Amino acid sequence: MSTRVADAARSIYVAFAYPFKPMSLLLGIEIESHADIVRLVQRGMPAPMYRRVAERLCIPANLIAPSRTLTRRLAKGHLSDLETERVLRIVRVFVQAMRVHGRETKTLQWFTTPAALLSGEPAIAPIILAASDSGAQFLLAKLMGIVDPMR
Repeated sequence: MSTRVADAARSIYVAFAYPFKPMSLLLGIEIESHADIVRLVQRGMPAPMYRRVAERLCIPANLIAPSRTLTRRLAKGHLSDLETERVLRIVRVFVQAMRVHGRETKTLQWFTTPAALLSGEPAIAPIILAASDSGAQFLLAKLMGIVDPMR
């Protein structure tokens, strides 16, 4: 592989693997590294941050946790580490989708509209898939143009 091709491949990987700036804009905090994300997960996402992101991305409350649990967490002031990771997965997939679709409104429409994404399965909104690790990886691969022959 030529140096030029390797550099291009590395640039594409960095662009998709490290969406820190757009994530910062969505979350309303500065994220400069994976360490910042780890710290946010360990502390738990603050309730005001969750509310802002959930409203902007139209995240269904029961996608993050059962409604009573989520109400209790928000009253305490922050989400658990697992709930925070779930929200961050959704944000990460949304940011990558914006790179593909361009405008936030177009991306949000794609993200929240059920589509036949998995062969033989009923239509499902990408945001629902994005909440799980395997679903997020599937969507990121699709967004990066990596074709899965087993789809």
